[in-house]
Amino acid sequence: MAELFEILNEDGSSTGILKDREKVHTDGDLHGSVHIWMYRFTSDGRIEVLLQKRSEKKDSFPGYFAASSAGHLDPGEDAITGGLRELNEELGVKAKAEDLEFIQQEYFEGIDYFHGKRFHNRELVSQYLLQVDKEPIFSLQLEEVSAVVWMDSEEIFNRLNDEDFKNCVEPHEYAKVIEIFRKNRRLKQQMAFILEVDKEKFIGRQTYLSDGSRKENDAEHAWHLAIMAMLLGEHANEKVDTLRVMSMVLIHDLVEIDAGDTYAYDTVMGATQRERELKAADRIFHLLPPDQAEYVRGLWDEFEEEKTPEAKFARTLDKVQPLMLNVASGGRSWEEHKVHKSQVVNRNKRTPLGSKELWELCRRWINEKTKEGKLIDD
Repeated sequence: MAELFEILNEDGSSTGILKDREKVHTDGDLHGSVHIWMYRFTSDGRIEVLLQKRSEKKDSFPGYFAASSAGHLDPGEDAITGGLRELNEELGVKAKAEDLEFIQQEYFEGIDYFHGKRFHNRELVSQYLLQVDKEPIFSLQLEEVSAVVWMDSEEIFNRLNDEDFKNCVEPHEYAKVIEIFRKNRRLKQQMAFILEVDKEKFIGRQTYLSDGSRKENDAEHAWHLAIMAMLLGEHANEKVDTLRVMSMVLIHDLVEIDAGDTYAYDTVMGATQRERELKAADRIFHLLPPDQAEYVRGLWDEFEEEKTPEAKFARTLDKVQPLMLNVASGGRSWEEHKVHKSQVVNRNKRTPLGSKELWELCRRWINEKTKEGKLIDD
């Protein structure tokens, strides 16, 4: 039985004329088709695309790789209905309308020769994405599709024009597909990082809150530092970029998600702190897209190296904040750990590098708490 196509006007509306498939491709009549690009995320964050290999019996592009599912619309059929039908017929995959993500609709025209015949194809192509979370069970329509293969989305893009990669993928169409994939992958990486850093809330510190009711966590510490950076920049020794300082203090302790908090006066844990935190930085920051991973890692390295005005001031704030809370909570943590005045002074020997004013304030606090017996005077 002859396959009939519905002929379209240039605006995509129906002419009401039905013609035989072979005649349509001889005359170059405009008709509708649909492409579905099936994809999945891999465990390492890449995106793989399912390509179908067209049957060697096809009247056009026999044995070529193509979109996951591609076919012509039946007369009176809308693109979504036709796409779901083709997906089921060609691959044996059942999906729902809400599973499809619309990409675009565009005109395509090409003239080729297959089996000694001229093939003039003019299509109005509706294009969709379909994400799958697990491997579908395929049942191939062998007269249409001889095989399917998962390929890395970037590899497909880079090989479209390779002579040894026979395909009938339109570069313009796939350029739009890969653009969406890159955005999707980027957002997935960003959200994975954002969810990961929620774990900072679970990392306890030794510093008590101002009312002494409990100890703060790393996330509270970072938030407090960001507020201080926003308000106290005028007291820095040098002019600083406030936003950069805020960004630096917000990320500086994220490594403790893996490395854990190292108490200021714990010499045993302190001996391995740098090694543990470097390893954590390599893992955590690289959850982000490469450009953001480089930026955030750069901020962390800058903070650790303490060479720029922003890093010096950020590290000063990192020393002032716990000292301030120790004062506000009555020196409770100092008393519990039997901390000496000399330990606090030694730990803060670089604090003046970021702000002499803030160090002077801290020095007065230290002397006052020493007189009160909260710090051991040595």
